[in-house]
Amino acid sequence: MIGNGRQIAKVAELLKKLPENGKGLNFYSYAKDGKEIIDSEKFPPLHHPQAINFFFFVVMHDYGF
Repeated sequence: MIGNGRQIAKVAELLKKLPENGKGLNFYSYAKDGKEIIDSEKFPPLHHPQAINFFFFVVMHDYGF
């Protein structure tokens, strides 16, 4: 694979290794100095009913559709 194919393969490997506990990827918070930092200024709160619409808009905006 060349170009983006390598990055796609890396992401696919990461996703395959995630536990199947239904939690999914965390885009809401991150760890810094051993503490959880909640990025509430960038993203909607967890379980917000409009979260899917928010991410759909962001992707559409990012790719200029």
